[in-house]
Amino acid sequence: MGKKIAAVNLSDIAAMGGKPTFAVVSLAAPETTDSQVLIDVYAGMREEFGKWGAEIVGGNTARLPERTAIDITLLGEVTPENLLLRNGAKPGDIVCVTGNLGASAAGLEFLKNPSLKVEDAIRKSALRAHRTPVPRIAEGECSAGPEA
Repeated sequence: MGKKIAAVNLSDIAAMGGKPTFAVVSLAAPETTDSQVLIDVYAGMREEFGKWGAEIVGGNTARLPERTAIDITLLGEVTPENLLLRNGAKPGDIVCVTGNLGASAAGLEFLKNPSLKVEDAIRKSALRAHRTPVPRIAEGECSAGPEA
């Protein structure tokens, strides 16, 4: 779970052409939560952030009686010429996509409805996309700017 939480946030930085730097994590969980689960979540986040040069530098932990909640603020750096903003799009721009659109949504659907009939390779690929998404940091860094 920690790797996925980190990957989703890393993807947001990549989408803007940036490089992730620091994360602040706030976690709240019921008092009955097994501490090893929380240790594993943090280990997964640290591992995934570390792959891309980012690190957890602070945050907060608290009790929340009814559920577990995790909130991340991920900071990053980007040069002005590589900054990609949605409002910068204009007619004639090329839009590029990496990965398979809808793969994670399909994986979630297979988890919710295990009896859905589909080829095993497709099921495995969709489940992998949902459970362990890969942030496209390198693609985001090289796709920005007019000379990219």
